[in-house]
Amino acid sequence: MAEKNKKNENIQENLNDDSLNNNENETVETIDEILNTDQVLAEKDDLIAELNQQLNEQKLLRAADIDNLNKFNTKRLIEIRKYGASDLAMELIKPIDLLKKVVESLQGNEAFKNYLTGFEMVVRQMEQALENNGITLIDVKPGDEFDDQIHNANEAVEGTKFSENTIIEIISNGYKIHDRVLVHALVKVAK
Repeated sequence: MAEKNKKNENIQENLNDDSLNNNENETVETIDEILNTDQVLAEKDDLIAELNQQLNEQKLLRAADIDNLNKFNTKRLIEIRKYGASDLAMELIKPIDLLKKVVESLQGNEAFKNYLTGFEMVVRQMEQALENNGITLIDVKPGDEFDDQIHNANEAVEGTKFSENTIIEIISNGYKIHDRVLVHALVKVAK
């Protein structure tokens, strides 16, 4: 019986050795397949080419994004420089118009003659300061055709000598900053 057990152990050892050899053979064959250098090098070159193409595409996209951002920022900076005085001008225009109306209402009054001259000089200087910054008066006069792009109708008046949709009176002046309307001219329109 001891002999029989010893024989079984030898068979078992041989089987284990054969399976190890088979596994080693399979591993060697798999490693040989993996290490097939031509195939590995070709795949490596393909992967490198694909990655380079992807990197170049991303680089071009980023460059385009940066270029677009630069253009946007440049345009925005130009607009800020061009129209940046809008808020200040809006606050100055009302007092300037009020001062003009005061000067007009006092015309012919001898008691205020000297003051009027000074007020007129101040108005001219303020208007010049606005013009120096691209802010100009919108030229509006009675008889002009109403244009809602530059005028704001305060009242529609019937039975006038003017034809329909024509300005009959200017209530307050309008102003532009470069090519944009800053303040619409407030007018009365014939109905």
